[in-house]
Amino acid sequence: MFEWYGKPWNDIVKKLGSNINFGLNDIQVKYCRDKYGDNKIIIPDIRGVIILFIKQIRQLWMLLMLISDIMFFYIGQYANGIIALCVIIINTLCVVIEEHNSDKNLKELKKFNTGYAKVMRNGSFFNIPIDELVVGDIVVFEKGQVVPADLRIVESNNLRTNEVYVTGEKFICEKYETKIEDKYLKLSDMKNIMFKGSKIITGNGTGIVIFTGNNTQIGKVIKLFLDETTEEKSFEQRINEILNFFGIFVLGGVLINIIIGIFNKRNLNDSINSIAIIFLNSLPQSMMIVLTILSFVILNQMRKKGMIFKSLFTIEKFSSVNAFCTDKVGAFSDEKMYVSKVYVDNTIIDRYDERLMKIKYEDEDRSLKRILDIALLCNDTIVSSNGEFVNPRDDLMEISLYDLGIKLGIDTIKLEDEKVRSDVIPFDTDRSIMTSINKVDKNFRAHMKGSVDSILNRCTRILKNGVEVEITEDDINSIRNADMKMSNDTLSVMGLAYRNFNYEPSLEENIESNMVFVGLIGFESVIKSDAYYAVEQGNFLNVKPIIVTEDGKLTAYAFGKKLGVISRIQQILSGIEIDNMKKDEFERIVNKMGIFSKISAKHKISIVKNLKHYGYTVAVTGSKIIDLPCLKAANLGITNSNIGVIKKLSDVFATNINYKNLLDILEDSRKVVNSVSKIIVYIMSCSLSMLLFSTITGIYGYNMPFIVEEGIWFNNIIMMISAVSIILNYQSENNLLSYSIINRDILSNRMSFIILNSILTCVSALIIFRVSYSHGNEVAQMLSFFILNIYSVLFSMSFSNRAFFSNKFSNLLLLINILLQIIIMIPVGIFIVNDKTNIRNVIILSLIWFVVMLFYKFEKNGDYEYD
Repeated sequence: MFEWYGKPWNDIVKKLGSNINFGLNDIQVKYCRDKYGDNKIIIPDIRGVIILFIKQIRQLWMLLMLISDIMFFYIGQYANGIIALCVIIINTLCVVIEEHNSDKNLKELKKFNTGYAKVMRNGSFFNIPIDELVVGDIVVFEKGQVVPADLRIVESNNLRTNEVYVTGEKFICEKYETKIEDKYLKLSDMKNIMFKGSKIITGNGTGIVIFTGNNTQIGKVIKLFLDETTEEKSFEQRINEILNFFGIFVLGGVLINIIIGIFNKRNLNDSINSIAIIFLNSLPQSMMIVLTILSFVILNQMRKKGMIFKSLFTIEKFSSVNAFCTDKVGAFSDEKMYVSKVYVDNTIIDRYDERLMKIKYEDEDRSLKRILDIALLCNDTIVSSNGEFVNPRDDLMEISLYDLGIKLGIDTIKLEDEKVRSDVIPFDTDRSIMTSINKVDKNFRAHMKGSVDSILNRCTRILKNGVEVEITEDDINSIRNADMKMSNDTLSVMGLAYRNFNYEPSLEENIESNMVFVGLIGFESVIKSDAYYAVEQGNFLNVKPIIVTEDGKLTAYAFGKKLGVISRIQQILSGIEIDNMKKDEFERIVNKMGIFSKISAKHKISIVKNLKHYGYTVAVTGSKIIDLPCLKAANLGITNSNIGVIKKLSDVFATNINYKNLLDILEDSRKVVNSVSKIIVYIMSCSLSMLLFSTITGIYGYNMPFIVEEGIWFNNIIMMISAVSIILNYQSENNLLSYSIINRDILSNRMSFIILNSILTCVSALIIFRVSYSHGNEVAQMLSFFILNIYSVLFSMSFSNRAFFSNKFSNLLLLINILLQIIIMIPVGIFIVNDKTNIRNVIILSLIWFVVMLFYKFEKNGDYEYD
């Protein structure tokens, strides 16, 4: 970038073949477009609904459903064919809508390609769409506009921008056209470059386009985000794999049926009908529908807790997290700071010291008054109409200083009116200071605040007891000792200084030199009341906290040690240390670090990737556009930003990023995923029992006129109500130390449980069928269906950790499900009312199964709760 900011603007204009008074001509525009490309950030097109529909239909289990539908239409059973077609469409839509909504989030990025810019071409000004800009275009801009491309400033007038989208820095950045000599600058320190996506806060000017589209800084960030890939399969893919795996068992049942049919010389239409019924009834046709309903229920409950998940997939990812990388402020400390100590005249004064509290009335304490003057005048905080403090950079230190001034009875508005600000040199990361020039009586004074080292490097004098004297080595040592003492008390320390002028200084001169040191202010970032408990909770859950802070290493060490997340200062790594460290050394020690101090967005990406390499499942919090690549590089990206593009492209939106809150949601997520695993096992067990029943009755050629209707009822009513019962009971899950991954292993690990239940259910239904068959096929069919249904309903009880569900609504749904099966059987009563034997057999088998389910549990109760 030095070739753009390190040369005079007229050299840049000449280099790009442009003209400040004429712009580019049409031939030059075409040449530059061919050479450098359009000003369009390349965003991948979202997949169409039809493509997603075809992708889902190609799944084995869906193809088997489709085959059953064709078979029903072929043999003239149009009603069954329509039913099967509806099932296929509904299941496919559940998946397609979810994937389409996920793809649509990328459309938010296209906002960077929209808008208009005022450009000079052929000697005239035109308003053109920003994606038509080319390198070399002369662009005119003013207050309120968004910068359309990366520009080298040619002319500026009181120009200031907000570059938070690009640099991540919240402060307002002053801009000018003068070349900069320094060869190694951060983006935020390139004062003569305007970046695409930045907003112009004040002033106006002219610039020449130097980068367009993907070559702009914001384009590089977005490209980095889009290039971050993940090898993990989506939730829908893994559910499809489970269903395809089960489809192989269904094919096995069909193959047996075909072989027996050929051996028995069964009629072709009867064979086709039997195969179609097995496909339709046995495949877990309700799986996608059930998961869609569960997703709606759970996401709604999480939303009420202030966490907006995109899907069950993100909840599953959240459940597996074992490392949280998050900012100190908001997660571990309050989003508020307090002035705790003030250092003036070689003395540290406590916030509640009488000397400070009487400042309004004491005239002789000039040093203390001066430091408060600087704190309030070199400050951008204002009080809104509703009495709240508002700061354009959300600077907690500035807000706390303003709050202190009001509490000390200082009339801040009167002070600002008496000492009007004439100009300001905004804060930037390179200088680490901010300077406000104010008119004081008939003269001017520069008020400066910033990092202690930056302040001391600019001071030649010191204010002692109200008198300016030369600063000595002893003075500097005393200041550094006070800085160290406050840092060791977990305080963030700010230095303050000033310089008097008997004329109005120009920003062109070196105002920030020959300063007079006044003192230090120590700010306390109060540790949240539940932070200590949260650290213990995280240790119990095997979760590693990784804290990112803007504090210096001493303050960070004192904070981390007090909180209990680190024990040695060697467990803290700063951004400067990372920059000067060999790559292999950084990779070797990164997993041993607990706190990272003053790091950039690129540092965070490296940290996340290396932690993943060590086997951690990492969740990261971020709130700026520049954080997007890191949010995607992590296993889970969490934001609390209301900026649309960040909110939609992150995995989770959290209204509260308190570490304790994140751990509570982690516990809930693990409970939810464990419950979803149970639901999948439940559905597969029930489907297998239906497969066995349909296959065996088909082999023997039993006439089952209502078996399709039974399959629809069984899959879409019984299973659905039971699944909701299980998920509503998720809070009773107590195995928090482990978490499930939804894949085929769920079935493999529980295969004996699934097969045993399926066989018992199928055998019981077949026994009832055979025993009651002498009273008529219809009676036998309905009674066997009743056993299949009631067994499956009661079977859901085995997925609770106690005899019954802990959740009252789960028990209510269980009762409703049982009553529904009984009500459906009432019409059959006219056939069985005279046969007490059949009634007795059904009741006995149902009661036996009920008692078994009270004790036969999927997962034994264990002591896994954290108290």
